[in-house]
Amino acid sequence: MAVFLVLCVQVVVVSTWKLLTLVKNDRIFTDSSMAWVNTNVWAIAAGCVRRSLRSVRRMSKFLE
Repeated sequence: MAVFLVLCVQVVVVSTWKLLTLVKNDRIFTDSSMAWVNTNVWAIAAGCVRRSLRSVRRMSKFLE
């Protein structure tokens, strides 16, 4: 699980870096920037869902 979360963080870092490069080149409001924004959102969502599933699993063990 830790590998998956590290991968999600790396995807967020790379996509943020690409977005900052687009800002520097004054191309932030283009279709290519939206692809990086979507990548950012999906990576954060995937990490949150994975983390939530782990918490639910721990809670179910606690309630048994």
